[in-house]
Order: sequence, then C-alpha cells, then structure tokens
Amino acid sequence: MKLLKFNILTLAVITWAQASGQVVLRNDGKMNVAGGFLNLVGNYQNETSGGITIDGTIKLTGDWTNNTTGNIIESPGNNGEVIFAGSSTQTIGGSATNYFAFEKLTVNSGAIVQLTAGKAVTAYGASTFTSPLVLKTTTGRQPLTATFINNSTVTGNISADMYYYGTGTSAKTGGRTWYCSPPTSNATAAVFNVAGGANLMSWYNTATGAYVRITTNATTLNPMQGYELRAAASNTFNFTGPPNTGTFPLSNMKGIGSQDGFYLMGNPYPSVLDWSQITMTNLYTTLWYRTMNPSNQMVYDTWNGSIGTNNNGTASVDGKIPPMQSFWVCVIGGLTGAMSFDNTARTHDWGSAPFIKSAKLNNFDALRIGIVGNGSKDEQIIMQIEDAKDSMDRWDALKLFLNQPSIAEIYTLSSEKKRLVIQAVAPVTSDKSFPLGLKIGQAGNYKFVAGLNDSRPGFTYFLEDKQQNVLQDLSLNPEYDFTSNVVNDTAGSRFVIHVKTILKPDDPTNRPVTETNPVIIYTSGQQIIIKQCPVGSDIMVYDALGRLVYETMAETDFKVISTNLQNGYYIIKVIDRSKVISRIVPISF
Repeated sequence: MKLLKFNILTLAVITWAQASGQVVLRNDGKMNVAGGFLNLVGNYQNETSGGITIDGTIKLTGDWTNNTTGNIIESPGNNGEVIFAGSSTQTIGGSATNYFAFEKLTVNSGAIVQLTAGKAVTAYGASTFTSPLVLKTTTGRQPLTATFINNSTVTGNISADMYYYGTGTSAKTGGRTWYCSPPTSNATAAVFNVAGGANLMSWYNTATGAYVRITTNATTLNPMQGYELRAAASNTFNFTGPPNTGTFPLSNMKGIGSQDGFYLMGNPYPSVLDWSQITMTNLYTTLWYRTMNPSNQMVYDTWNGSIGTNNNGTASVDGKIPPMQSFWVCVIGGLTGAMSFDNTARTHDWGSAPFIKSAKLNNFDALRIGIVGNGSKDEQIIMQIEDAKDSMDRWDALKLFLNQPSIAEIYTLSSEKKRLVIQAVAPVTSDKSFPLGLKIGQAGNYKFVAGLNDSRPGFTYFLEDKQQNVLQDLSLNPEYDFTSNVVNDTAGSRFVIHVKTILKPDDPTNRPVTETNPVIIYTSGQQIIIKQCPVGSDIMVYDALGRLVYETMAETDFKVISTNLQNGYYIIKVIDRSKVISRIVPISF
C-alpha cells in the first residue's frame, strides 16, 4: 500500500487532487482543503496532533481513523463535506478519541459505513445517508453503543445496533428484561418479531397500573415511550430509519386518583440524554433504571439529580441516559405533570463506565449502606445537602421494590412515612437517627456494607442492631454480618443508622491539656490510658449514642483500663468534684 505523509497540504478553490493508498497526517501535520475536491482512494489516518481545515470536499473509499486526542476536522462549521464512497466496509474509529465532528456528512449508495461502538459523531451541516450510517454496539451484559447527533437536516437513515444479553429464558423470573426505546422515527415491533412469540414485548399503562402486551409486528413504537422486552436468546437488534430529532413533549401526566403516577419513558435520540437538561413540571426529580447485576438479576438503580445507587455492580448511575434506554419517572400525586425533551439535552457524554456513568460528587455528605446476600446488593443512600428538608422534597427518591424473595431490600422513611431509597436531609447539627426498613424473602446470612467515600469530616456513622444489642462504628468497620428469618420490617425495629456529630476542638467538653487541666487521656488498642488523673475521681465511658458502658474510680494518678468494647469512638469523662474533663477517643482491636 502506498503511504502518503503530510505536514502541510493546502488545496485552493480551483484545485482537484487525488491520492491513492493511505493518507496519514503525523507530527502536527495539517491539511487545508480550502475548496475544490480531494479524492482519497484508500484510508485517512490522523496521528499525533494532525488535523484538517475544510471548506471543500473530501471523498474517500477507506476508513476514517483518528488516533489523536483532538478532532480530525478543526473548528467545524457547516460548509465542508466528507463523502464515504467505498465498495467495502468503511469504519469511523481510532484509538485515542471517542468524538468525531463532521461538517456535511454523506454516505453514498452502496457504501457500508460503520461507526465503532463507543464512538460518537456530530454532523454540524446537512447529512445525506443514501446508505445508512451504521451505529455499532458491543456485546455483553451492559453493552456500549455508538452515538449520533445532527445539528442540521438528515436525509436518509441511520442503522442503530443494540445487543440484548439473554439468560436462556424469556420468563419473568430468571429472564432478563431490556427496558428499551426506539431511536428512529419509523420503528415498529417488527424489530423484535413479536408476532413470532419468542420475544415478549410490553408497554406500561399508567392509568390502569398494568402492562399491555404487544403481539403484532405492525405496532408502532413511539419515540419518548419506554418498552420492556424479554427474549430467551442473546441477539443484536437493529433500528433502521430516520434518526429522531427535535422536541418531544408529554403533558397531562397523572397518577390514579391522588396517588403518585409512574411513567415508563424512553430516550428518543440515537445519543445520550442528559437528565439535567429535561424540562419537568410537577414531577419528582428522580429517575429509576431497571438494569442487571453481575448475578444476572434484574435490579433497580436510582438517580435523584445529585447522587445515584450502584445496585448494578458496575458504577453508580447518574442522569446520563444511554441511547435506546427506557427509564421510570413519577408525577407527584394529586397534580398534573408534564415533561419535554429537546435537542439541547443530547450529548455524547457516557462517562468512564460502560452503559452507565459514575458522577463526581460534591457539595454534600452521603452514606451508602448496602445489604448483600444471595449474589445481589440493594443500596440505600442517606445524604446531607444544604437545600434539603427533613420532610419529603425534590432530593428524596421513592423506593421501587423488586418483590423477589432472593433479593433483600432496605429503605428509610420520610416524615410522611414514604419509603425512600435516597433520603436527603439538611446538614446534621445534632445527632440524628434513621431506622432502616427491611424486606427479606429468604432466611439466611446477610451483610451490611457501608460506603463512606462521599462522607466529609465532621460526622461519624453508626449501625445499631437492636436485636443483638450491637452498635458498630462504620468508619472503623464498614461491614456487619447478620442472620435473618423472612421478615418485612416496615418500622425499622431492628436496624438503625445513627449520624453523630464529632466534637470540635473548641467544644467546652473537649478541654485541652493545660497547667490547670493536666489530665491526659488516650488509647492503645483496647486499653484506655489516663495520666495525671485526680485520685478519687470518677471515670465514665460512654458509647457514641451517649450510653454508659463502663465506670470506675481512679485509685492512682495513672490509670489503665482494659476493655472488651467494640471498635468505635467513645467519650471518656473524668469527674473530679465540680470539674469534668472529656475526650473522644477511638478503641480498636
């Protein structure tokens, strides 16, 4: 193959040029197609910091490859055109960037142009797809697709692939449900051949609270609406048609009577949908995903606009909704809701995790507490944020239950007794408790696992097991094993999360050592050591909840107390006549 390397190539308006073989821009090479026509019989490849300025036309028969961190077309407008005109498969891809900007983009008749899975194309000028632009997908449990955004008109079709991971059965129990939505304007149930009977497809009727089965291939699949699909076998399904673009509104959203109303919505675009850019009226700011965990169990994950759960086992979800993904929203009971998607909500931003994305957290404190058992995890989040209230508000997220005996579920309660998967409160200034609702369908061994990566200094979280009379400091030991019978504890009668504010250095009960206050208190493992202790003074040891767990008297001015207390922080008080000296100290095995 002939290899042509350029540092600078300029084609004027009156110029026609042809290159055969592979054209490579290396070492900051630049190409300026100021007008005219460049015909590449072969591949184009960008290396290092190469780039193209284009107001003319580039026609190629091979691949369009970018191995740089920047875009091939620099400062894209809408005048230059790239035409794919090969007779065999042409690939848009590369190793170092996921984003490709084009001005005018054309796929000639007979050309097969594939955008690599995980890559993204934005067309700033008019697109003409006489043959479809193919958006490829990866395979596996949580596939990653290619994405497309048009900022001008599109004539012709895209062809969007989506991989379905089957478990060998289409049954509700044991099977996998794909919550999907169409990215093209002409989609029908024929995409899944529902008439054949092997693939089961339904939509959710909010007015009746029931699913409606789709049995005919001619049924139109509506943009913005979500659907559930169950199939026994793994398969790559394909939507071919004009890409959805523009505004998609939905009004008159209501629950049944005064109840909250859940709607199964869908991302209508062949791109990622940014939840933060969606217009909503009288809806909770929460969205719920139905997804699969590593044990092939269907679970819920929840995003409240600031933080998301990680029951899927890959990453914490956020408001970046993948293409062809459906999701749940909820209109507030007794109110009439509305929502609208438009082109400003489209993005290529997937994040670092396949299928779903983990968001950077800030401006609040959060505890994640998950119950683990039978190969699954169900996560509860307690967050402190400045704008939150203790009563139900926009930061709180309702709990959606799986009702599967093999999956244990936990939740907290709002002041209105609504069950929450994410509970937000104002920053804690005094000790606060959160009883945990518990739903276990199979007796056995379980474990709580705490995540404190989003917790800021100033707070300590404790798990209390009232049945076993155990109080555990989750910062010292984030895991707690327990056994349970089948239980549906709606009041949180066994487990409670306690949030304790840590004494600050200027707190009068945490007195420093001075000439008038010479008592020194510290610990070594399970031992509490007190130096310069007033003889005859009382020594009291309290746990983090303020319960007295040990008391003694100082017979000498050097006191060593051996304990068998659980790991955690304890308050040591030395009381001598009218003077009280307090310290918060850690005790560990």
